[in-house]
Amino acid sequence: MSADKTYTYDEITAVAKQIVTDELARAQKEPDAGPAGNLRGYAAGAWLLWQTVTRDEVNDDQRREDAGVFKKLLGL
Repeated sequence: MSADKTYTYDEITAVAKQIVTDELARAQKEPDAGPAGNLRGYAAGAWLLWQTVTRDEVNDDQRREDAGVFKKLLGL
């Protein structure tokens, strides 16, 4: 993947929502409470991180650099 690739707010939003949806669905199917809780925690973490990114910050160079961890979490 090229380090120069940037993502729009809408792209980040779509990926975050998909992760939350997928992980919550997996948690519902998980028979063991421990792993189910971990999946819900991952979904909650992705949602909270997405909530910290505003539309204006996506265009800020420093915020883009800070968002590296967010992108890694989302697999972007």
